Amino acid sequence: MSNTSLVQQTARRNNGAHAATGRDETGTTPTYSASFFPQLDKPRGHQKPQTAQQLAELFSTCDIRPDKDGALISGAIYAPDNVYRSGENVLAVSMLQVDCDEDFKLSELCELIEQTGAPAFLYSTHSHGTPDTVKHPNAHAPGERYRAAWLLSEPINAADYPNAWERANRLFEGEIDAACKDASRAFYLPSHPTGDGFIFRAFNLDAPPLRVADLPELPPEPARPQYHPTGSGDGDGRPGDDYNAQATNEDTAQILEAHGWTVTRSQANRWKAKRPGKSGPGISATVGHHAPGVLHVFSSNAAPFESGHAYKPYSVLGLLQHGGDFKATSKVLAASGYGSTPKTPTITNDGATFHRAARAYDHAPATGKVLPINPEKTKATDDDFVFDFSTDEKLDECFTGIKWEWENYIPRGFVTALVAEQEAGKSTVAQSFCDVILRGDRWPDGQPHTPRPDTKLLWIDTEGTLSLFHDRMKQWDMPRGRFILPPDPLQELTIDDARTWVWIEKAIEKFNPPMVVIDALSGAHNAQANSEDEMKLVMKRLSGLAQRHQIALIVIHHLSKPAPGMKAFPVTIHRLRGSTAISQYCRSIIALGAPDESRPDSKRLDVIKLNLAKKPPAVGYELTDFGPAWGEAPEPPKERRAIDNAIDFLSVALANGARESKGLEEEAKQAGVGRNALFDAKKVLKIAATREGGKEGRWFWAPAKNTVIGAMEEGEA
Repeated sequence: MSNTSLVQQTARRNNGAHAATGRDETGTTPTYSASFFPQLDKPRGHQKPQTAQQLAELFSTCDIRPDKDGALISGAIYAPDNVYRSGENVLAVSMLQVDCDEDFKLSELCELIEQTGAPAFLYSTHSHGTPDTVKHPNAHAPGERYRAAWLLSEPINAADYPNAWERANRLFEGEIDAACKDASRAFYLPSHPTGDGFIFRAFNLDAPPLRVADLPELPPEPARPQYHPTGSGDGDGRPGDDYNAQATNEDTAQILEAHGWTVTRSQANRWKAKRPGKSGPGISATVGHHAPGVLHVFSSNAAPFESGHAYKPYSVLGLLQHGGDFKATSKVLAASGYGSTPKTPTITNDGATFHRAARAYDHAPATGKVLPINPEKTKATDDDFVFDFSTDEKLDECFTGIKWEWENYIPRGFVTALVAEQEAGKSTVAQSFCDVILRGDRWPDGQPHTPRPDTKLLWIDTEGTLSLFHDRMKQWDMPRGRFILPPDPLQELTIDDARTWVWIEKAIEKFNPPMVVIDALSGAHNAQANSEDEMKLVMKRLSGLAQRHQIALIVIHHLSKPAPGMKAFPVTIHRLRGSTAISQYCRSIIALGAPDESRPDSKRLDVIKLNLAKKPPAVGYELTDFGPAWGEAPEPPKERRAIDNAIDFLSVALANGARESKGLEEEAKQAGVGRNALFDAKKVLKIAATREGGKEGRWFWAPAKNTVIGAMEEGEA
């Protein structure tokens, strides 16, 4: 195999633009953490910091080999002793990398990257030059396959990387490969079967690195697709419902194409669609991203569809094939056999998760029905719809004001998350909350609590820690017989198991517990923790449970580790492990942490999110054998400035009298005190500088008490 370096060629090709000077404000060359892996099936790798110039060398060197598999690079940052490619091991990301397959021509891509004004690299991938007519039959740039990487101004926490990727995706009008959204994604270093046509570009290498804040803002995302009400087909057993349940992406794609749309099919669920008349890069809508056959429209020029709305297959059929006449649409579907066998979504207990079971079309068998094309188009009338209304007075029956289990900390009717790193005592603190409720003791901030007679609580263990829970009950001498458990207390409970969910609902209905604790959220479901769509359904189900029964629902959840160089305190909601849907559905988030690393046993409880009232003060605690000992919240230590260290150094160094300044500067450097800070401290301490031995003599510094009025300052002639 041979290698061809194109760094020098690229400098000329880019019109001599931007030599990689790479100097920061301190004059040093910044580096960016990079993880290297030998090949795809070998996830164990190593980390090595890279300068912009070193990355340019890597990305401009094309390895000639017949197969794609080979060395990979990733901007993922791992703990030094755990460089193992896995999403859960990633701490942060130092480079933003994306793939663009046959969606952009080279000139279009270069223009978009150049516009960011940040240092970036672009190179062609192994399959560049080979069109894929199966995955991209209507490609805008057949055979053009590129990979781009930006250097980031600071590492992005792994939990925040999907958001940064989505913002970059908006820059490319939603056309980049969604697989790159994974923070642990590794990318092949440049290779090609022949090396002919290999392309490399470098951009803005002497500019400041990319800030995520400079990428396009994301629009607010609704909890679920905002389905257009027209002809949604919601109901029981009607032809439209049956069609919605059975339609596929292909059904919707054929209807769109019959009306001038261009649809790009892929193996993933998210098919891309362009409205009639649109050329060039970018998309107008997606098909199947939210559910099979559902059209989600982004364009404001895609009549009869409206921007920002999602349309079920029945709506697409009715609007395009029948001009909005949904009565005619239903008749045609009924004549084809739709609606004859109504399908009701049911929750399964065979291992399928509830969010899949809740969608009938995920379980509907293929029928082989062919969509009838009806060229006749008429308009719908009001007779086709059933309207009903209420007023805001109806809300009085639904809501009676916010109630609190622990005022301004734990609300009733909502989900509260209790979050912390390991060893912070999440379960212990949650059990102490239960102890307050059962005994009628005071809350940690001193608020009194009076229990109802025979109050019972529901504790749902999902991590096999009931033995610890039991030990604490005995150690603390808690009231017995007050916690609701399954008939077999050791059975595994997951909320997406139908029998478990029914048992939880029945237990709450029978015992009316004021509070339910899930320890922990990560073990309570089988959904993908980083999937926005799946976690929204999990959290929405829990939120509905809390609201229906007006209970305080506490979910114990884990934090991701802070990225290297980032402090563990204060805790922010961005460190919650998994999808952002978790924090979105929690109205209160309580964080536990130790503000002073030198005093790890001195912890504090902070409310870091509260949508229902003003955030309350923090409370301090230390873990004991008898539960948390509550008290005043500890504060983080004040950060020492460089001048503080310099003042301490000079105070000690000059304690015994004058010293030669040259020797002082050398000692200060060895002690980590910079020259600027040293001279600033000299002024603060009013240290006098005198020269002995005439004009060519040596300078000495002396404490303020030895200062000679009018003494010559160092550096004066």
